[in-house]
Amino acid sequence: MKKFLNKKTIPFILLFFIILYFHLFFTTGLKDDILYANFLKKYTYFGFLSYHYRLWSSRLIIESVLIVITNLNEVIWKILDSFLFTITAYIILLLVNKKQDTLTNYIGCFLLLQYPLVDLSSAGWIATTTNYVWTFSLGLLSFYPLIQRERGVKVHWLIYVFAVIGLLYSANLEQMCMVLFVFNLLYLVYNCFIKKEKLSKYNILCLLITFLMLIFIFTCPGNWNRYAVETAVRIPYYSDYGILDKAYLGIVPTFNILIANKIYLILFITFLAMGAYIYSKYSITKVIAISSAILVYMLTIFKQYLCLLFPNFEQIYGAFNSNIVPPFSESYNVIPIVLSILLICSIIYMIVVIFKKSNAFPFFIFILGFATRFIMGFSPTIFASSSRTCYFLYMAMIIIILYIFVKLNNDKKISPKWNSILTSVLFMLAMFNSINVLLSAL
Repeated sequence: MKKFLNKKTIPFILLFFIILYFHLFFTTGLKDDILYANFLKKYTYFGFLSYHYRLWSSRLIIESVLIVITNLNEVIWKILDSFLFTITAYIILLLVNKKQDTLTNYIGCFLLLQYPLVDLSSAGWIATTTNYVWTFSLGLLSFYPLIQRERGVKVHWLIYVFAVIGLLYSANLEQMCMVLFVFNLLYLVYNCFIKKEKLSKYNILCLLITFLMLIFIFTCPGNWNRYAVETAVRIPYYSDYGILDKAYLGIVPTFNILIANKIYLILFITFLAMGAYIYSKYSITKVIAISSAILVYMLTIFKQYLCLLFPNFEQIYGAFNSNIVPPFSESYNVIPIVLSILLICSIIYMIVVIFKKSNAFPFFIFILGFATRFIMGFSPTIFASSSRTCYFLYMAMIIIILYIFVKLNNDKKISPKWNSILTSVLFMLAMFNSINVLLSAL
């Protein structure tokens, strides 16, 4: 059994079957799933795409796949979705875990099993997963040739074909297109000016595709029409908000979702605080690390007890949960934005302290991950889209946690005993979340 579990591929095989088992309890045919399944009864395939381009969305590639999937047997979606979720784990660990040791693969899979899968049912299981899980997974797949290039591994031409197809699909989502464009631009700059190596033709192609897709997104009449409709229906007063108001909506509600979910924020800040405390010689850094961890624990684990001891804390938590930009005449409305900004600054500071100049990836990953959620503050669908828009940020947090774990192990900062304890804790958390997912799905 030990020999079997120590195989590098076993964590991914187990992850696939666990996620597939969850999918057996997911009921499709809800909300947007029904809507898209019925579109082909009203329109021809190309008639539907024309209608959506003119009146609703630039996501023509994603939605052309969506209307096909919703008209197929739901078992096909369940298998594909489980497979792409597993691909997400594989590419993340390929990026982070250069040595491909089995323990790190297990840690990564356990971290992914913490994700609140029920968030992906908010607009219908098929509609939500094809827009978020699939775009992220296929976007990561487009990174695969670049990751292998960095390691000097030759990539088969067929992989390039699949990677470009994945890029076209994932770049059709606005948030992911921005991430892919910035990532490929940074990679180009990194190779050209820092490593001074020969430019990758594939990298230039990816940059060109994402740039053209951004132009397509910003010029699509359906996006602008949808913006007007959603503003009128969702938040009529949204047009009165200025840039600072929208920035507030991009920051505070984001932390509200992270606080409500708890587990990723707790794990994320714990790993950051531990890493910053270990790698810094300065007392001020250790104070920032400990203070950040205490602040997050107060907002999550000890929230209930603090509200019992200090009833005024309820107002602060209520301000975090507000679906508007609250009046700042009341001091408790100011506290959430102040705490959120302090946490962002401390997170960035701790990432820089841990990795310094040796690895800039975690810094850029956090900025890009947070930006995918922050940009929702500039959309009137921010509250209608709910917590599913945090998917990319959650994935960014997982990647950074894994980077810290790998660095601590490579630098011999964690003993085998603590590795065993950490693995056991993450396994138990994954099982608790699995039970929660199943109970929520029933």
